[in-house]
Amino acid sequence: MDLSQAVRQGLMREDFFHRIMVLPIRVPALRERLEDIPLLVSHFLRQAADRNGIPVPRISEETLDALMRYSWPGNVRELKHAIERMVITSRDGWAGPFQNTEDATSSRLLSVPPGAGRLKDALEATEKQAIIEGLKVNDGEVSATALYLGISRRALYERMKKYELERSDFG
Repeated sequence: MDLSQAVRQGLMREDFFHRIMVLPIRVPALRERLEDIPLLVSHFLRQAADRNGIPVPRISEETLDALMRYSWPGNVRELKHAIERMVITSRDGWAGPFQNTEDATSSRLLSVPPGAGRLKDALEATEKQAIIEGLKVNDGEVSATALYLGISRRALYERMKKYELERSDFG
């Protein structure tokens, strides 16, 4: 956003504008600096692997090409999250497939079958199935599954107990 334009439009106070404009720096969007993507991917792979306690997975040339072709509307943060998903879903030392944020979000949407009085049962069945899928994808690894599902390890353990799921059945 052009901050001087924001001042002209009344979206920002002029005195605040002058306070923060000591040294203007323009950081181009990621789509304008594609040459940074391989280095950022390498960095985020290491970070995510360390966070998940796994070896750094490799990334295929095809996947790197897909990352280079994507427009990155969410800039570096979107790339970081995409790499995190790829590390969580890595298998046999290879990073999982690249999914852009829109695809990843739509694939995680859950639907509840219609029916009077069945909402709780349907939600529990959907939750159990999501946990089973997460445990399968992550070979029973609780930390990776919790990240995959977007819940804490404690919450995952509680739900596994509720649904009588054993991590050893998935590893």
